[in-house]
Amino acid sequence: MHPRLASPLRTAGAVFLGFSLASLPDVPAAGAASLAPGLNFRGGTRSDDLSSIENGAPDSMGAVGPDEVVYLVNNRYAVFRKSDGAELASDTPRGFWSAAGVDLVDSFDPSVYYDPASGRFFAVAAQYEPVVANHLVIAVSKSSDPREGWSAFSIDPTPGLVNADFPRLGVDAEGVYVTNFTGNGTFSSYDVTVFPKADLLAATPTVANATVFANVSPGVVGFGPVPVTKLDGGGLPTKLLGAGASYFGVVQSATLSGPVTAPSLTKGPPIVLPGLPKAPDARQPGTAPNIYQENEAAFRSGVVQRDGAIWAVHTVGSPSGRDAIEWLQLDAATNIVLQSGLIEDPALDFIFPSLAVNEHGEVVIGFTATGEEMFPSAFAVLGETTAATTTFGTPVLLEQGTASYEVQDNFGRGTARFGDYSATVVDPIDSRTFWTFQEWVSAEDDWAVQVTQLFVVPEPGAVLLLAGALAGLAITGRMRA
Repeated sequence: MHPRLASPLRTAGAVFLGFSLASLPDVPAAGAASLAPGLNFRGGTRSDDLSSIENGAPDSMGAVGPDEVVYLVNNRYAVFRKSDGAELASDTPRGFWSAAGVDLVDSFDPSVYYDPASGRFFAVAAQYEPVVANHLVIAVSKSSDPREGWSAFSIDPTPGLVNADFPRLGVDAEGVYVTNFTGNGTFSSYDVTVFPKADLLAATPTVANATVFANVSPGVVGFGPVPVTKLDGGGLPTKLLGAGASYFGVVQSATLSGPVTAPSLTKGPPIVLPGLPKAPDARQPGTAPNIYQENEAAFRSGVVQRDGAIWAVHTVGSPSGRDAIEWLQLDAATNIVLQSGLIEDPALDFIFPSLAVNEHGEVVIGFTATGEEMFPSAFAVLGETTAATTTFGTPVLLEQGTASYEVQDNFGRGTARFGDYSATVVDPIDSRTFWTFQEWVSAEDDWAVQVTQLFVVPEPGAVLLLAGALAGLAITGRMRA
């Protein structure tokens, strides 16, 4: 575990000269800020408790509450203390879901989110059953402390079909929204399920009033649609974004409208972007196989809305032939592209990105980087927004990979199966602290998921500005005394 490198300005509960950080005025930035890693620990590895699901690939996923970090991947559930990274609880996914009320053989493609508005964690996954149709499982924690228990439910969004696959989660003030692939192995349609949040938060939680839009065509929701999570409050209407064909220059939108207990789903106008090449398989050093990147153009991590703008990130091919990160900011009301950009490196492939944005316009993207001269490693990069323009700095290495990953996928493609996505979130207590859950290779054929706390640290000029603001507050305080 690396020592905590606390921001000189922002630590939870910090007080300077008798003033809480919450009481300080906004201080204009002087120069670019930077990311400082704080707590930095392994959430788990492939060898911890190998699951047969997804060839053991993790699907790096986690969420952060007031005091605990929840880690939920394909082969492990764990809870860590946020202050020092100490492990407080651990179980297999099967054990986690069984304790919450759903007995299953296994689960895969998990997603978990902490909702500051309700003080609860929400989790979803696909329920694996080898002889019956896969169901969708959803759980809600009983409090902001995940160790106090969860309530879980299994539903069959599309009865009779084999696959309820790749569920994606979105949350707003009124509802919890889940999308998933359906179909007999063809992934030719999608389910969209709307859960009234009040039902899940009730003293006796229920999913009886959920609405399922079954077998929805990609012509309506696009490929791989993801529900938007609203970080600035509000309920329906809310958007879905489907970006599986974004390398053709088109992102499809759809809208959920009406009361959350009786919603409607309508196709929205397409969002036009510059066409980019399809993401190639990512390279590794030596003779190791490439890392599989099929359908990576989809928005595989969370899509969030902040201050009327939707932010999303995904992997695309760059003009130089590498895997690059494309980020987007859209007007939530009009679907107009406000800004977009590429984050790339001529010698590296950037894969499995995830994004978080705070109310100050600071954006953190976590991702894995790999290439002919670098084993798969965990990274993050900070973007700052000034005058409606976001500029990203230099990526920060969080954990250096030490070996290649050569575990073949189970489709005979001759490529390595590394997972599907990652997670990056804003700390619910301090908006200038972020957390990211990123995959790297810690030993030959053994992935690890790094849980990293990231502080946004102003440059020295901003420190001087803050010192001036503090001095002004102190003088004002003395004059009022």
